[in-house]
Amino acid sequence: MQRDPLEPMDSTVKIIISLLAVVVVLSVPAAIWGSSSTMGIGGPSVCVEAPSGVVYVPQSVPNLVGNPAEGVVSSAVVVSLCDSTPDFGQRLLGALTVVPGFLALVGGLLLFLRLFRGMRREGLFGDRVPGLLKSVGVYVIVAGLGVTLLESVVRFWLTNSMVLEPIPGLSWLGGWDWPEVALFLGIIMISFGRIMRVSTAMCEELDGTV
Repeated sequence: MQRDPLEPMDSTVKIIISLLAVVVVLSVPAAIWGSSSTMGIGGPSVCVEAPSGVVYVPQSVPNLVGNPAEGVVSSAVVVSLCDSTPDFGQRLLGALTVVPGFLALVGGLLLFLRLFRGMRREGLFGDRVPGLLKSVGVYVIVAGLGVTLLESVVRFWLTNSMVLEPIPGLSWLGGWDWPEVALFLGIIMISFGRIMRVSTAMCEELDGTV
């Protein structure tokens, strides 16, 4: 009996989705009732990480690390700010630093399941498979850019709400985590989609010739 080549990836994606569902089911009610915090919802405080170039960090000691080796200088690259009395707007911004990425991950996993289902139904060189590969690749690129950009802007707004002096408007660019992996993966999937489209056409031509 021939083993399904898609089974390892398909099972892995299904396991990840199941684990995410379990985490949401268990943690969201606890966050709403105030016993814990999940995805920026619930909890007594709201925290955000900001690059030291965005917020002013005074260097009061030669080294932040207590036992540096000779010639080593340590400094803060990222600073964590926490507000123990957040208002509704800060709690909303805190949630927006996490929730979009989580939703994008779930959406990507569901698209992968759709891709595997299409491959099983039509075969690896089915007519719809190249289009499905392209749609997943485009989604990965757009979601990666959109989510990281949104989270960077939201972190900037949240940081601005925790300091007395306004932060320069373009400082959010310093906290933008460029999604290199998402861009690389998306481009590869789009390229594979094009390759499979050409391969499918060649297979059809060979079948017609035979």
